[in-house]
Amino acid sequence: MAGYKEVGIGIASALASPHAPNPLSMMLRGQDLAEAARIVVAVLDECRAAAIKLEKVELDPELRSEIRLQGTSEECIVSNADLQGEVRFFRA
Repeated sequence: MAGYKEVGIGIASALASPHAPNPLSMMLRGQDLAEAARIVVAVLDECRAAAIKLEKVELDPELRSEIRLQGTSEECIVSNADLQGEVRFFRA
C-alpha cells in the first residue's frame, strides 16, 4: 500500500481537478481511527502545500477527536454524526 504522503498527494491532486466532484467523498472503513486520521492529515497537509483551498472537511466525531489528538486543528474540519467511516472534502 502507498504511504500516507502518497495517498495525500493523490487525493489532493484529485481535489485540484476542476472535474472532481465537490464534495469529494472518501470511505475509511478498513482503517482504525489513528490510521484514518493520519490519512486525513496527509490530505490536509498536501492541500496546504499545493495551495488547494478547502471550504470544509466533514467527518464523524470520533475521527475528528483522533485528528485533534494528532495535533491538527484545522478550522475547516467539522463533525457530522451521520458520516461513519466517510470523509467529505469540500473545495472552496
